[in-house]
Amino acid sequence: MIEIQAVKRANNFKVNIKGHAMYSKGEDILCSAVSILYYSLVAAAEKDALVTSLETNTQKGLGEISFSGGRECRGAYKMALEGFTMLARQFPENIKIVKTERKR
Repeated sequence: MIEIQAVKRANNFKVNIKGHAMYSKGEDILCSAVSILYYSLVAAAEKDALVTSLETNTQKGLGEISFSGGRECRGAYKMALEGFTMLARQFPENIKIVKTERKR
């Protein structure tokens, strides 16, 4: 199962992804879907000139991103979360998402 934790605190964002969907043997379309959302978020953060901090850790079965600020990143974060949420709703036995939002 892929477990996704997404945390938003004011202008600070963090997404941690770990595991494998185990949807199919070999090339897994659910792992691919989660990966492309994650890599799109990383690319948006790297290109956003308003980002004040950015940390990433990408390995097989693990993706972590933490960033602050950046208007374009906020939009990318929302888009990625919508995609993760849609996948988790459609495939609850393969993907789990926990979202936390705090004002401070």
